[in-house]
Amino acid sequence: MARPKSIEPLVTDWANQQLISMFDRTYPEQIRINNEVEEAFSKSGSKHGTGFARPDNKVMRRINGKNILILLEYKGHIDRHVMLDKDDKVDVVKKTAIKDYAVNGAVFYSQAIIDHTRNYDEIIAIGISDGIIHKGSLSPHISAYYISRDNYAEPQLVNDKYEDLSFLSEENFEAFLKKARELTLSDSEREAIHERYEANLSDVLKNLNEKLHELNIDVNVRVNMLSGMIMASMPNDGTNDFEPLAYEELRGLNPSSDRSDGAKILEAISDFLRTKQIPPRKQEQIMRRLTDVFSTESFSDPNSDNQEGESKLKTIYRMVITELLPFYAKGFRMDFTGKLFDILNSWVQVPDSGKNDIVLTPRYVTRLMARLTDVNMDSFVWDFAAGSAGFLVSAMDIMIEDAKKNFDERPVELREKIENIKDNQLLGIEKNNDMYMLAVLNMILMGDGSSNIIQADSLTYPGVYQYPPEKKDILFPANTFLLNPPYSSDGKGLIFLEKALSKMDSGMAAILIQESAGSELYKSWHKRILQKHTLKASIHMPSDLFIGKAGVQTAIFLFEVNKPHEEERLVRFVDFSKDGYKRTNRKKAKQNLFNVNDAHGHYDELVKLIKYDNVSSLQYFSDENYIKDTISLNGGDWQYLSHARIDKTPTEKDFQNVVSDYIQFQLSHKLKGEDND
Repeated sequence: MARPKSIEPLVTDWANQQLISMFDRTYPEQIRINNEVEEAFSKSGSKHGTGFARPDNKVMRRINGKNILILLEYKGHIDRHVMLDKDDKVDVVKKTAIKDYAVNGAVFYSQAIIDHTRNYDEIIAIGISDGIIHKGSLSPHISAYYISRDNYAEPQLVNDKYEDLSFLSEENFEAFLKKARELTLSDSEREAIHERYEANLSDVLKNLNEKLHELNIDVNVRVNMLSGMIMASMPNDGTNDFEPLAYEELRGLNPSSDRSDGAKILEAISDFLRTKQIPPRKQEQIMRRLTDVFSTESFSDPNSDNQEGESKLKTIYRMVITELLPFYAKGFRMDFTGKLFDILNSWVQVPDSGKNDIVLTPRYVTRLMARLTDVNMDSFVWDFAAGSAGFLVSAMDIMIEDAKKNFDERPVELREKIENIKDNQLLGIEKNNDMYMLAVLNMILMGDGSSNIIQADSLTYPGVYQYPPEKKDILFPANTFLLNPPYSSDGKGLIFLEKALSKMDSGMAAILIQESAGSELYKSWHKRILQKHTLKASIHMPSDLFIGKAGVQTAIFLFEVNKPHEEERLVRFVDFSKDGYKRTNRKKAKQNLFNVNDAHGHYDELVKLIKYDNVSSLQYFSDENYIKDTISLNGGDWQYLSHARIDKTPTEKDFQNVVSDYIQFQLSHKLKGEDND
């Protein structure tokens, strides 16, 4: 059957006439709204996959001093209204979906604004197509979606039953926006999105690493090279005069000149650090480290072993802008530099890897431990072996989430609270030079909080602020301690726990440690710790948690600080060896972590179990893997297996196995005897 002639022009006229009646200005497809938005459309590419395109119309509402951008896309027939993917989500991957479907196009352009601007955190995406033709009249189908940075640019359907566009009118829009803002992601949805984007990030970073390898960029400079390029390219957040370096500005030139590609990138990095108001001493440390990388002449030379016909720096910088930046723009506070370090070094030998000292904690575990310690917007969190600052990133993420809930209708107070969280409520100490630089860069790239990332020996550090100047040398009022210590240190890392807790007045502490640290061998450490602090829980973690990196069995020990452990106190022992994830160790695989059995549900239930001890609604825990028991005040029994009740009574299955083994033995013996005959 022939497809009816498109009536898209009629839909376009119908919608645009309503917009003209409600808005002082409208911006049809070929009319620019402003440079920032235009640049975002340009970077996203057209809906055809090449060139440049814009949505069919654009309008803007200003609510409480904030501009809300509204993007509209039109199609002529209802069967071109929306295309969903296999997960029933709006498909913004297939080029045909973006090009041919109203909702998909509007959502795609809205996500481009989130990805490539800093002044727009909320976008309304509207798809319109004709529902039924009644003798030349229209009955349009209208779907409105809310796209926000807080929701990682995941489209949230507000309503798809509108009969006209009056919900965008000045008198109705505020009520519409309030309803839209109530559409937030659940914790499990957020976790699923994080996992998906982390898998995609891993893929992008591996492609980058392959390109770096092709260009003969030494492994030891790759992390700093990419981190520096990201700083040089970060979009302006609207609070300063920083202008990111466009990759078109890189032209090679004389590599030894002060306008070489490397020199331009260094200048952009310096401007970025200055406008972010990073403390001068920290700026000097970063610039000193990165200058060594970007001053290498061959990197700026377009004639130096690069088939692209441009400098190596330009080739990599373009990939950073087009493939990496969107991960930041969507509002993720992932442990990016840790992931970067992890992936790049998975292809080479890590120095001192035999000690199992450089082992980065997975983000889902750092978040678990932050949740177990009740991190909230008023927490003061520190880490005595910060690594790439993964624990601090997860804590900051939860603290900001909590602040947004508490200051929902008070944007000025919310902004002040978030600034205070980043500047004053996080402290990390890292001794290793490379890991320290990663931690600083991680916190800067995730929205700062880098000021009190300190390079020092945490066992001798006095536990004070380094910044801001008015707080320098004042004790950091920590009430949350998170740690994955180097296991080769005294007490398998318990020395860091003891040191940190001695500087805290109250609060919670969680340590991910080699489980043998809870055995008889370390009971003297246990005894001293229990004299001052309460062991609340011991969680036996999956044996393959660090597969391919460290062959250690780990556990999480959870403490209540400055409350001596009482002899009759029941400790919660949990076997969490089956957490819903399957892990593999394929070096060049796109993904090595698979959610095979509701991992999010396992982690949520574990938190509820430890915090509330509510066993009435358990799905994944029972008396087979959850035990409450006392411990000795002399220590030596912190491991789950020290308290597991193992039933040694033979079962029918055991009997069958024994009989089967016996028959096989007798048969084998008889056959052997016949052979000897």
